[in-house]
Amino acid sequence: MLRTRSAMPGVFEGPYLFQTPQGYVLRCACCGRFEIGFGRLLLQLPPAQFALLCQRVKTLAAEAWKTDRLCLMSLVGRTEGSRVYYTFSRAELMELRTLLEGAQAMLALEALLRQTLHSA
Repeated sequence: MLRTRSAMPGVFEGPYLFQTPQGYVLRCACCGRFEIGFGRLLLQLPPAQFALLCQRVKTLAAEAWKTDRLCLMSLVGRTEGSRVYYTFSRAELMELRTLLEGAQAMLALEALLRQTLHSA
């Protein structure tokens, strides 16, 4: 059964790759950089750093995702002359993981589509 675009969760037109109620991931059509909007956090990353962030969130220890465990992941960034820290709770990490996995799935789908079109 086909669903209309508005009924497909997480799918946008334009540069957006994926969204959840907590955030979005988009890719700049000009430079290829990724923007992640998540709560009050806004990250702009080149493709290699985006991939590293996705891998870091994906490979957190399995016990970190259990409800009775405290799970914190800190991001450290640099601005002019200072360091910026952002710490995630377990619930936020699970939401971020869902967001990043959705974006990665859309990238994989896009690569598959390109491969199929180029081989035809």
